[in-house]
Amino acid sequence: MTGPARAKHLSVTRLGLSLIVAPLLAIVGLLVVVAYLPRVARWVGRLPSFWADSLTCPNGHANALAARWECSSCHGQYLGWVGKCEVCGSRDVDWFPCETCELAVVLPWRRFD
Repeated sequence: MTGPARAKHLSVTRLGLSLIVAPLLAIVGLLVVVAYLPRVARWVGRLPSFWADSLTCPNGHANALAARWECSSCHGQYLGWVGKCEVCGSRDVDWFPCETCELAVVLPWRRFD
């Protein structure tokens, strides 16, 4: 086969493969979307806490997010928001202890589950 006959054969082969592969890729894409729906739902559920002035510990005690903190990286003390050290600029904070009961209060924007 040479010339136009070969080109026609290749285009028919490509069309056949496309008709087989396209639905398989669509199914894989759909499975990926369905698998991530619970994660997206949890993330959307945490959105209100992103702008909150305080977070509650597992026992229900309110804890201010803007207060006096000690950085876990440089051990400097600063007055400000819990999520960023004002001394070294570190954003490595994942949790902080409750002011009342010392239980861990996990920062919702640092959870990746």
